[in-house]
Amino acid sequence: MAQYVVHKIGFWYTDECFVAGEEKGTVMGITRSLEEAQAIKSREDIKSMKNVGGFTALDFFFDHENFKGIHKKLRELYKAEFNQIIEKDNYDMVLPKSITDELAIKFLSAMELSFHNIVEYSDDEVINPADYEFDEEHDEISGF
Repeated sequence: MAQYVVHKIGFWYTDECFVAGEEKGTVMGITRSLEEAQAIKSREDIKSMKNVGGFTALDFFFDHENFKGIHKKLRELYKAEFNQIIEKDNYDMVLPKSITDELAIKFLSAMELSFHNIVEYSDDEVINPADYEFDEEHDEISGF
């Protein structure tokens, strides 16, 4: 039977945007059930989304292959949720500092964003969470 580990994704800032770097970062949970791992990932993604309030949304999708589509979905989200009209050439959408879990889910979907990965390991592999801890103080990597 496999084991599933939910890892926090590490992000680097490139002076333009955040890019996913470390895909096997801090361990957020270990389980034998894929469904449970997906639930942990979802719960942790919501927490992370709620922690990036105040950042410019563009920081998280600047180099995404679906840049235009994400920008359009975000403009629609801001209009629907905040009655805020954002022009097509405006990229200064600041993420709200305080949002509900439901709104966090909408932002994650619109931005095609995840802060965590699920990695499958063999049943006999020993996972030491300390081996995956981010050292944000020394590594120039951020985990949200």
